[in-house]
Amino acid sequence: MKAILKSSLYAWVGLFFLILCLLSIQNRVFGAPVPPDIPQVGAGDSALMPSSVNAYRYELLKQSVVIWADGRGDMIIEQNMRNVDTANWADHTWGFNWSGGSYSGIRAWDDQGPLNVTTTYNDSAVFVKTQFRSTVQPGQNYRYFVAITISNMAEGSGNAWNTHWYTTPGEGVTTYIQAVTFPANSTLTQIAPTPTNQNQNYVEWQQNNTTAGWYLEVDVDYTLSDTIAVPLYKQTSQPWSDDPYGNYPANDTVNTVAKWGCFMTSAAMIIDYWGQRSSPQFRTDPGKYNEWMRNNNGYDASNGVIHSKVVEYAKANGVQLANTGRLSGSSDANNAQVDEYLRTGNPVILGVPGHFVVATGRTTVNGQATYFINDPIEGQTTLYEKYNNRYQSVLLLSGTPADQRNIRISGHSPIELVVTDGLGRKTGYDPRTNTTWSEIPNATYMIDKIAAFGDLSSGQFIESKNLLIFSPLEDQYEIDVIGTGQGSYEVAVNASNWNGSVSQTTSSGTTTSGEVDTIPVDYNSTIGVVANSLYLPSISKAQSNVNVIQNGDFEQGAGNAWQESSTQGWALIMQANDLPIPTHGGNWSAWLGGDNNEIATISQQVQVPTQQTTLRYYAWSKSSDICGYDFGRVLVNETVVELFDLCTDTDSNGWSLHTVGLSQYAGQTIALRFRVETDISNGSSLFVDDMTLGSSQLSMNQASVPEWSFDSVMMKNRQSQNQVEQSDHAKRKR
Repeated sequence: MKAILKSSLYAWVGLFFLILCLLSIQNRVFGAPVPPDIPQVGAGDSALMPSSVNAYRYELLKQSVVIWADGRGDMIIEQNMRNVDTANWADHTWGFNWSGGSYSGIRAWDDQGPLNVTTTYNDSAVFVKTQFRSTVQPGQNYRYFVAITISNMAEGSGNAWNTHWYTTPGEGVTTYIQAVTFPANSTLTQIAPTPTNQNQNYVEWQQNNTTAGWYLEVDVDYTLSDTIAVPLYKQTSQPWSDDPYGNYPANDTVNTVAKWGCFMTSAAMIIDYWGQRSSPQFRTDPGKYNEWMRNNNGYDASNGVIHSKVVEYAKANGVQLANTGRLSGSSDANNAQVDEYLRTGNPVILGVPGHFVVATGRTTVNGQATYFINDPIEGQTTLYEKYNNRYQSVLLLSGTPADQRNIRISGHSPIELVVTDGLGRKTGYDPRTNTTWSEIPNATYMIDKIAAFGDLSSGQFIESKNLLIFSPLEDQYEIDVIGTGQGSYEVAVNASNWNGSVSQTTSSGTTTSGEVDTIPVDYNSTIGVVANSLYLPSISKAQSNVNVIQNGDFEQGAGNAWQESSTQGWALIMQANDLPIPTHGGNWSAWLGGDNNEIATISQQVQVPTQQTTLRYYAWSKSSDICGYDFGRVLVNETVVELFDLCTDTDSNGWSLHTVGLSQYAGQTIALRFRVETDISNGSSLFVDDMTLGSSQLSMNQASVPEWSFDSVMMKNRQSQNQVEQSDHAKRKR
């Protein structure tokens, strides 16, 4: 009977997407309102489509899309919705369906900060449900944003590309705006329908007072280009060349923009480029930018440019700009990323020996692929002709909306830096052991060295040690300040939060060679960076954090802190000898599921800390079922914060780390619950272990995971059960 039901469901799923295909020639994104919660075809989540129209209305719906040169698209949906007749409206779902596409960068936020989202996948579609910060009552408005990156929003090859999709909001809209930003150096050759507004490569369609069922179809052809028209500024040009640079005194006539201003001048070129493309237009130059930086703490103690201040200055003047990453060294992989940025119309800053320049396009010289550059000393030339086609670093900047979260940690000598994140991963350099660490994703540690007037032979340099982390964890980071000599030092931490606002904290001290001081700082995507105490000296790290989850590693056994519930009567917190897999650490883990028609939960009340608000746990999932029938959930106050579709397609094949941000519950007592539900056949299991909240310290006695055949273990257990099924010992089908 179950097989018939599943076959029938697949038939309905196919019919559902066939109808969608008939509505549009190519790909599409469609909005699905949440209330009321009813079952339907086409998704594992039952709250994807309305039972009636006019449950709510969009007073504003703006869908902003940025198309990259490789065809991927960054989409942000802004919505100001008015609840018409739904009591306690708590969430809202959007669905996206691109055949053959993949999805990443899914997140949501409102005016107060990030929101929790859950995702459900069905074939080529993904459904993104956003949990509101609080329930919305009839007559009330709620404004929030959801973002997603779609791998193939545009299709093409070489320079010829097309993007084609439609959007249907589901409910009526007072003001609908569809905005698309195409690669800044491309040419739009065909646009349908006729746009309401167009400013170079920014195209906008607007529709007012639409009704439920209305949709907009977008179809645009465009061609790419290899060069970008970035304005050229030289640090040696008047009227700014003799201005005092950085933090040097106003009467300093030696340490000038002409002498040290290559990075700042490169940043000014990029800001001016994007400012010309803004509406209203904004113009700047190295003199204006240096003056703003001097007045707004834009330089660190070593007179290095603080990267987040590039974005802050642009934002303060109405220019959209994002600091999206940093690359270390020349390589084929880094060249490919630079190519992608330039083909999309995003100039980048290249670090060359003792100097910084702006890459403005791709070209070929003497048969060698290279880059056009705007050099603040030499003018317009190529990387091949001036720097032997080599660069040491790349600062990636995008003139379109992007994830703004990042941390910059800078150190003023005589020190080196090693940073450890909440998962124990390190990035930096330890001179005591000559060890370079690069474990933290999207992080680089570099020394930015600027030669006087860009001349290495001058023997005069300023250098700034800085460590950049993009998309950081909401957690505590520990900065090890390692002395390389005797003297005083300063460490500055600048952090951008979710909307690009910059916060800063500075610590200082004295050191000697080999001495280690530890600075703990907390990063929160809403607040930014918050400093803790500075431990001086601290050869071993101070343990300033506490795991607020009681018995989070289950080593106290069953009946301690956790409430267990099983409809089939099974114990859930079990010793290693009773488990079909190795524990992640120690001798105990929790096993949920493993039987048919089972609902298994473990739960406890937890006080969420005000600083370290990331829940971490390890999970191992395994199933013999098809997708859409057995589910695991992590719930906070009965709200799903993580969903597992337990089926053969999603088997984890080992322990994997999961993290859930709980910053919106900071300081609150919550009900934390892990829950598994299975149906009538083909059992599924979810194992969990080593949970932490409020602590970066994970279990240190982790068991190694050998080659393991879960299916054979399950079969052995079933055989054993059959052999002793008359015995009181065999009660579990696991």
